[in-house]
Amino acid sequence: WQQQPFFSACTRRSECRRAEEKNGWLWSPKQQCVKIVSFSPSNLSCRKTGKVNINIPSLPTIGHSDHLQCKIESFQSNGIMSDSGEVSCDLPQPGLIPKTPEGQDFVAVAIRIFVNDTVELATREFRFYNCAATVRKSENTPCMSCVGSPWGCQWNTQDHTCSDADNSVVDSHIIKHRQSANCPRFENPDPGLIPVGYKTPIDFEGINLKQYQNRHFTIGSELMTKEEDVSFDEAGGFYTFSGFNFFYDKSPETNVLFYVKDKESGKKMDSTVYVTLYNCAVERNDCSLCKNADPKYKCVWCSKKQACVYEKLCDPLPSNTECPDPEITNISPLFGPVLGGISITISGSNLGIDQGDIKSITVAGKPCIHEPEKYSISKRVVCEIGPADKADWGQVEIEVNGGKRGTSSVSFTYRDPVPEEVTPNRGPKAGGTLITISGLFLNTGSKEDVQVTIGGVNCSVEHFGENITCRTGEYRADKVPSDPLDVVMKYGKRTTKTIPTPFRFVENPTVQDHQPKASFVCGGRNIVVTGTRFDIIQTAIMKVQGRDWSSSEVPVNFPHLPLSQCTDPPLRVIIS
Repeated sequence: WQQQPFFSACTRRSECRRAEEKNGWLWSPKQQCVKIVSFSPSNLSCRKTGKVNINIPSLPTIGHSDHLQCKIESFQSNGIMSDSGEVSCDLPQPGLIPKTPEGQDFVAVAIRIFVNDTVELATREFRFYNCAATVRKSENTPCMSCVGSPWGCQWNTQDHTCSDADNSVVDSHIIKHRQSANCPRFENPDPGLIPVGYKTPIDFEGINLKQYQNRHFTIGSELMTKEEDVSFDEAGGFYTFSGFNFFYDKSPETNVLFYVKDKESGKKMDSTVYVTLYNCAVERNDCSLCKNADPKYKCVWCSKKQACVYEKLCDPLPSNTECPDPEITNISPLFGPVLGGISITISGSNLGIDQGDIKSITVAGKPCIHEPEKYSISKRVVCEIGPADKADWGQVEIEVNGGKRGTSSVSFTYRDPVPEEVTPNRGPKAGGTLITISGLFLNTGSKEDVQVTIGGVNCSVEHFGENITCRTGEYRADKVPSDPLDVVMKYGKRTTKTIPTPFRFVENPTVQDHQPKASFVCGGRNIVVTGTRFDIIQTAIMKVQGRDWSSSEVPVNFPHLPLSQCTDPPLRVIIS
């Protein structure tokens, strides 16, 4: 069995009229079908037409009674096969080529090769490029976008257009392909860092502007409300923009690209005049954060404005400004065990500009050990509380460099948790039982501070509050049911509490039978499951599994122990 050429069918060799011809069978080298490898030329301008040679190495020889055809959209032409195996086809006239899509500088069109009008042998995309569209991809650098494209375009500085390469035109106003260094352009702004709210003059260079002598230019950007004139400093040989009073508060800094236009024609010149616009106030809303800003920004804390601003926007200019006292706005958690050993987070403002600025922390008069690795400039300090002699309460106080102190308006309380009861008091050895611990002051510390174990088996805390819930892990000891096991709670590093009521692990539930054994295809029947130890199951679901299908999961009800009853879901086949 082989594939008979040009009929897309599998046939016996004896039934093929061209069976004995050399290279008369389509074949698949390396398990690949006949395909187009390349075009020559590899692409063409959408404003031109011509022929394309198509390289199809595995294409069989075409007999006299067969013919090739090339189809491109609605256009079609005869394909001529050369001795080298290439196929030559005519390309459509420009009017038949689809429009260039928005955001692209080419349109890709499939060239399809047919045999005898009906059998498609191979297809591949061919690109028709559009030089005029290259400018749309980067409107601020039209010349460089034009001559830097892969299509062989050229730029005309007189009429400000990008067109197909034309070797017959040689003039100083024509910038040839790959000659972007010759493009007229503006670049190298100084300074490159501009504060918001302060009009800062910007100088920049003009390159390759001989053809633009005595011309005037304007400058603008997306953040400017209007275009401004550009002046030329003949002595320095650079261009100057008097600046603009920018406003921007979405982030501490942003890049701004200025475009430059020829004032006479209104067309954009090539411009890589980028500056960084910054706002001292964004994310620096207190003195400490302001003083921690990079010196290059020249940000100062202006007491008169109670804000972080560019230095020239503060009148009078402050000298060696001291930040206000620290302000504590929040403490978390508000309760801790008498023996200490848990971390608390102190939030606020002006809490220093470096972790070394924290000189001391006290909680209800007891030392709290600073944890510098968790420090956040000006905003957050974390410390581990020390022990107290007894239950107590008091304010949190922090001292920073320079002797400045801040005191919280809320109090922290030392107290001991008193766990009293565990429910339920038994569960399967496989784990998964959700137990509830009740008692007094259980929400001491935070969820992260609490660990619960049952005879050494971890119980993962799920809810932290007036009551605490945790889910049991797997009990791996051999003895089942287990002896009564201690439920132990640990708060932080130093406080351990054993709950008076123990917990026991018992054998896992088992399923012994179910009735009925079959159901309607549409479902809706009750299934009664019998087994053992269903009384220790808290929640359950049922799922019916077939060879190549499965039902949805449905909840199980426990109306009568040890029976389990649920409603089976709609099924496509009878359950058996």
